[in-house]
Amino acid sequence: MPLRERSERTISYQVIRLRRRTSHKELREVTSIYFGGGTPTFLSPSLLERILRACHEGFTLSPEVEISIEALLIARKVGFENVNVDLIFGIPTESLSDWMRTLQRVIDLEPTHISTYSLEIHHGTEMERRILRGELEEVGEDEQADMYLLARDLLTSHGFEHYEISNFARDGYRCRHNLLYKGFSPEGFGEFW
Repeated sequence: MPLRERSERTISYQVIRLRRRTSHKELREVTSIYFGGGTPTFLSPSLLERILRACHEGFTLSPEVEISIEALLIARKVGFENVNVDLIFGIPTESLSDWMRTLQRVIDLEPTHISTYSLEIHHGTEMERRILRGELEEVGEDEQADMYLLARDLLTSHGFEHYEISNFARDGYRCRHNLLYKGFSPEGFGEFW
């Protein structure tokens, strides 16, 4: 089945599921809607609209609701002011100077929030197999620590507040989605295919 058709079917299923779950509960105020994990960035605007409409119908949305979508250039083009960029460092063959260039390019895009994560090599993945066969060289812990410190120093020197271990924000742009995790279990809808 083509990806577009699969996306439409999955969204239709999730919208029905959302409506069923919210029809039996007292409506509560939602302060954050997060589209993440890579795949939402290729959803068409009409599919994103269907999801947001279902959220609006199923929940009480805060007047200051934060809606996060992982697609910086598209978000800027259509007028979003608050834009986050997620970065991964410690990718095999990545050097400290490569990481510095990546950070500088992202800073030049002027996002309001940047998250930096160290790559985790999971057991049983193709990347792990390639490392074990010697086809890729894993970045060492010391070099990853240097990359983390470089990100922290460079981003804070460019006006980003380092407010959580992996998160940096311009003044007034801390990610509410990240802050919601402190002591609370977020409610999420979705599935993997």
